[in-house]
Amino acid sequence: MHHIFMMLLLTTVLAGCAQPPAEKPLVKGAYLVIDGSEAWAVLVEGSQRREEHGTVIGRALSDDVQNASAAYLIKTSNCGELQWVSPRSASGALSAEARLFLPVGSTDLEKPECIISDAKNIAWTALDYSS
Repeated sequence: MHHIFMMLLLTTVLAGCAQPPAEKPLVKGAYLVIDGSEAWAVLVEGSQRREEHGTVIGRALSDDVQNASAAYLIKTSNCGELQWVSPRSASGALSAEARLFLPVGSTDLEKPECIISDAKNIAWTALDYSS
């Protein structure tokens, strides 16, 4: 009887100490990855990753672009031509943050097969691994 009482007491105490699983923060980000003439627009949300592969058809780095640290023009099969511009900070420092721009009159981003269509108004991180 004593063992049963102790087992019930211990079970009650341990059950009271049990904590619900902590919520894990969800990862969310948008990345433009450049490696030579290849480019990837990558969206990460939670545990899902979506990417659009393309080709770099134009690149201008800090010395070539006024008020920008870099500009990239990418051609993708599903989203057409897309341009990312990384502005300089107020102090003139280079920035990895980039904004996505569409050529005037382009509707390619609205195509159903373009998987990055919902990311045109968010900040991107540009990662250029080209030498």
